[in-house]
Amino acid sequence: MACGTIENLSDGLSCPLCHHIFKDPVTLQSCGHNFCRTCLQRQQKSGVTEGQDKTCPVCKKICPAHLCIPNITMSDLVGRIKENREDIRQMLKASQDFSDQLACSLCCETFRDPVSLQTCGHSFCHECLQKKARSTNQGGTLCPTCNQACPKKSYVHDHVLGSLVKRINRPGNRDQEQGREEGQEQKLVRECDKHKERISLFCLYDQTLCCLVCRDSFQHEQHKFLPLAEASDLIKVVVYVNVQKQLMLMNKVTNMSDDQEERMTEHKTNKVQVSEHITKEFEKLHKFLEDAKNDQLQQLDVTYDPLLKKMEENKETLRKKQKLLETNLEECQKKLVDSDIGALQDIREFLSQHCKMGQIEENLTVIKEKPETGLFKGPFQYYTWKRMLSVLQPGNSECSSAV
Repeated sequence: MACGTIENLSDGLSCPLCHHIFKDPVTLQSCGHNFCRTCLQRQQKSGVTEGQDKTCPVCKKICPAHLCIPNITMSDLVGRIKENREDIRQMLKASQDFSDQLACSLCCETFRDPVSLQTCGHSFCHECLQKKARSTNQGGTLCPTCNQACPKKSYVHDHVLGSLVKRINRPGNRDQEQGREEGQEQKLVRECDKHKERISLFCLYDQTLCCLVCRDSFQHEQHKFLPLAEASDLIKVVVYVNVQKQLMLMNKVTNMSDDQEERMTEHKTNKVQVSEHITKEFEKLHKFLEDAKNDQLQQLDVTYDPLLKKMEENKETLRKKQKLLETNLEECQKKLVDSDIGALQDIREFLSQHCKMGQIEENLTVIKEKPETGLFKGPFQYYTWKRMLSVLQPGNSECSSAV
């Protein structure tokens, strides 16, 4: 990622005579120094007598007038910087803001050997966490950010975050990384399908790989482009942020799944208790009441089983979403360690498939409903007996024999 300020960028494109950004830049072929055309002419006129050789104002090397040529490339570069000055300023500011985010909240410095707590997903320097984290009564650790209790050593080394820190703070390693990845990149498409030119840019608007001809074509008019290395870093930052969100969501879904399991156990236990109560009450009755007891048990199943089935279906839904998150995380982790072109190849489809959590977050819930048990715990013996009065009338042979 680029770092610095727009002023530092402009300093490298300033005339050494007027100290302003170049206007109509020219290059002295004898020494290679650059100047504004008017500044050079003014300097050479004021410091040279008639018939005397003209020299470079910087190195004093003799430079004949015919060896002073326009620098078209630098002129175009200066023009682009002037046209996109505000965009460049915002890009550099965004880069600096992102660098500030890669700081440990304990030491306020850039992460060193970052680790992430598995229970809450917050990240710290390994050394800072060991020195400053508070311990729980059970021998675990309290997260310094959210105070959530974490089992002992329930953290993992965050290699992705560590890799991003190295990319931000030591951009010189980029050449080494490119050298290591060169063999992999050769296996990928290196030419533009349309123009058969080498792919060297990434269009931010269309999110596609482009060549220099694509950049200047009508199809990409007024679009923003980044070099492959910077675009790859940017995309991997987006994927990394998405990974962190999915880790937090996965933790949430896992906790909800465990909660649902507890609710199911409680629900089943409650059903057993009510069933025992019903059975105990009906044991007080004679065989005559056996059918009534069976009716009550059937009513119990009708009351509890639909809700239990609903809980089981919700449990299965949570399990599937948990599995989908695991798959997304695996694909995102692969994309993070991929080469520049590999990270950008088909990125639109990748982001659509693996970085959208709207459907996963939709309808996340734990069913906590409890059925009405008053029907089974009330004095139902009286109501049952009352309903059977017509059956128990004296002289009823069927009832008499049953009694």
